[in-house]
Amino acid sequence: MNVNASPTYHTSTEQKLKARNCALMLKNGSPKLRDILRENCRIRMKQSRQDAFSMSRNVTIERRQLINTIVKEELANKQIENDIELHENILKEILDNWDDWQNEEIEKQLRDLDPDNDTNQNIFCPVCQTNLLKLQENIISCNCGLRLYYPKSLHEFYEIILMNVKAHEERCFNKLTFFTEPKVGFKVLALNTLCTCCDYYASIVELL
Repeated sequence: MNVNASPTYHTSTEQKLKARNCALMLKNGSPKLRDILRENCRIRMKQSRQDAFSMSRNVTIERRQLINTIVKEELANKQIENDIELHENILKEILDNWDDWQNEEIEKQLRDLDPDNDTNQNIFCPVCQTNLLKLQENIISCNCGLRLYYPKSLHEFYEIILMNVKAHEERCFNKLTFFTEPKVGFKVLALNTLCTCCDYYASIVELL
């Protein structure tokens, strides 16, 4: 006579204890685990290219669904996806911090372009964001190949960049891309900016 074997569970006692301890640490305010979870969620949200997630600063239904899915998956990685209370707490915390995260991204982008905002001599190239810009005889240039005709100051040039970054920030948190455009017969380039998520486009320096 065959004897039915005891049922086999895929989750071991050790795994259950680990998940329980992890949940308790998160509930009791473990900063390290909460920070890791929040940062993982933020990285994944930044990588998302869904229009509903990037077209508005307001937390839309579609965006909430996306964030909810990400939180569930991150909790699943910790083997605590069934903890409803913890899920709701983390979700609320992420939604509450949405605007702060977005503002941090904008501020970082501006710092990358102009770390010493009070001087004309320390403005980084918006294209490569690595080298400092130079202005000589109405030509703005960079070692990356950027070459623009601009008969004003570097500070005024930066103000135009800043204006476009802020205008874009009103509708989308993703980072703008700055790119040059050559034109036959010109030794200088045009400079434009574009967002591939919300289709924001602006001409920074035109070729007349």
